[in-house]
Amino acid sequence: MKKVASVLFVFALVFSLVFASAATAKGTWNANSQWAPNNYHSRALKDFADKVYQETNGDLEIIVQYSGALGCKGPDLLQAVKDNLVQMSLITNMTVAGYEMIFGVNSLPMMGPNIEKGRNFTNICRPYFDKAAEKWNQKILWIGPWYDGLWTKKKVSSVGDLKGMKIRTYDKISASVIEALGGLPYALPWSDVYTSVATGMIDAVLTSATTGAEGKLWEVMDYFQPIMFMLATEMVTVNLDAFNKLSPELQDYMIQISKEIEEKVWSDAVVEEESNIKLLAQNGVEIVPVSEEYEAEIVSKTEIVRQDWLEKAPSEAMEIYEKTKNF
Repeated sequence: MKKVASVLFVFALVFSLVFASAATAKGTWNANSQWAPNNYHSRALKDFADKVYQETNGDLEIIVQYSGALGCKGPDLLQAVKDNLVQMSLITNMTVAGYEMIFGVNSLPMMGPNIEKGRNFTNICRPYFDKAAEKWNQKILWIGPWYDGLWTKKKVSSVGDLKGMKIRTYDKISASVIEALGGLPYALPWSDVYTSVATGMIDAVLTSATTGAEGKLWEVMDYFQPIMFMLATEMVTVNLDAFNKLSPELQDYMIQISKEIEEKVWSDAVVEEESNIKLLAQNGVEIVPVSEEYEAEIVSKTEIVRQDWLEKAPSEAMEIYEKTKNF
């Protein structure tokens, strides 16, 4: 009898310890970034994770995994967050347009040719993006921009200068834009760009001053034009089931700091791009301004690209497009 009582006591003790451990266990989320830790989008995600950790006294730890370490690739990230394989992720909008077409609307040409118009356009898109994200069992916390631009071997100041130019592009829309402007699109991975320029395979590259600076394109190109043919954005989404399990107070806190982080991401993008444009100039690259006439000419020439896409897109895309005509 004493032996049985002893066993029951040990069992009860173990059970109570396990129960206590489970009751006080800290929550852990994984947050995915395809980008390096020093990228401003990655920094924003880490800032969010740190703030949540502090607010909850460590009860919710969000572990940011960089450079695609979790194995989730761009087009698959919408599904990965939906299935809670990862609780949070940075997602480049245009890369998941194959699953949810509305996310591709801001990759249409000249919808945000500069950062101010790009921000206005993103604000118009946001309610539609929120609705689409909810269909995929997730909530958008914030959206930030990527810059774009045109690196060239010869100076470009009009659409006519682009005729016959071999230009590196990165998706179907950007290829369609270059074709509409009289150029010859070349789809190349970033790793092949420098060599392709150096050997004369291509004459120009669509990418930002920041990315170009990282690749030292000033060694093989002489001009950079800060024009955003397409507005690329990066959204941070959270699995809706995971979010809804949090206390209302913590949910409100996350929403509030997300607004603050979004402001900083847009600001950081500007600071980083301007800093790298100065770096290009220091390395002998001429910064070619974008005239109003040149911008208007591009808008006119690329209308066919926008209309072709809108014909296939959901009706919400046309609503967005109509709303942009006033800015």
